[in-house]
Amino acid sequence: MKTKTYEELKDFIFNLPVIDCHEHTMGPKFAPFYKEPIASLIQGYFQSDLLSAGATEKEMKILIPLIMFHLPVRNRIAVESIGEIADTNVNTLEKYLDVCRKIFIKMKEKGAVGMKDQSAYERTINFENVSRHKAERLFNFIIENPRNSLGWPEAKPLDDYLFHRFIEMAEELSLPVQIHTGHMAGIRNEISKTNAVLLTSILEKYKNVKFDLFHGNWPYMEELLFLAKNYPNVHLDLCWVNIIDPYYTSQLLCDAITSIPHSKIHGFGGDYGDTPEYAFAHLEIAKDVISFSLSKMVDSGWIEIDEAKKIAIDWLYNNPNEFFNLGFEPLKL
Repeated sequence: MKTKTYEELKDFIFNLPVIDCHEHTMGPKFAPFYKEPIASLIQGYFQSDLLSAGATEKEMKILIPLIMFHLPVRNRIAVESIGEIADTNVNTLEKYLDVCRKIFIKMKEKGAVGMKDQSAYERTINFENVSRHKAERLFNFIIENPRNSLGWPEAKPLDDYLFHRFIEMAEELSLPVQIHTGHMAGIRNEISKTNAVLLTSILEKYKNVKFDLFHGNWPYMEELLFLAKNYPNVHLDLCWVNIIDPYYTSQLLCDAITSIPHSKIHGFGGDYGDTPEYAFAHLEIAKDVISFSLSKMVDSGWIEIDEAKKIAIDWLYNNPNEFFNLGFEPLKL
């Protein structure tokens, strides 16, 4: 039930500035052009719900846009694509890692404030601590012949080894790491491989790296809250989850208030592409969810309304500002 407390908080929260913690925007020149509104409204994640509800792929064929995806190191083409960025030939594992480090350094110099991994779409996020010898053997296999390629799970040791080295680079560069956890875009995904609890050994090993775990780990709420409570370097990023499941998000926020420091919550990320209207609409939903959640905690006596307003400011602005070292002036009530 939406109360007077909700209305007061909504008026306050809807006027707050917001730091968007996650988008896929490439710039204005990549923005799609739609000739009529329905075509625009049914793009993006809404298509997955249509398919889940029974629409056929043939019916959806004209609606499915091109999407970007993560390309793992499975063949020499993937290695050479990294070498091309640095204008150098990459023929050893050591050279590959050196080029990646130089790329990360250059990206930070250009303004990058973090690193992101979305391996969950293609593999489990359980990254084992693999020996260099085992990884190098697989790397040399794909380098020595352009017709060689690695399948899954054959490639897991190389993937795992590279992931650990990239996290070490993030630590060297003082860059936080965002990791996709929980639900994935599309349908027929294997959700068991994306539970954030699979990252436990990583969170334990790299104590000086700040991790920003995505999507409320939907539907694994309890595991996510445990990780945030148990590990000082874990923060929760609510990008996308407000439109996946607003009620789940509200429950997560309410439980977070009573179980973890509210400084660990990053309240919004649109997680859309090059249509800014989608991100704006998502923000409207996110602000409403936050307003409802905080009003529920106020009306039940857990917090005072001024505390709720301070928490909203932190969730939407101060926390990500500090986490990503953006340097903006903190907001105060």
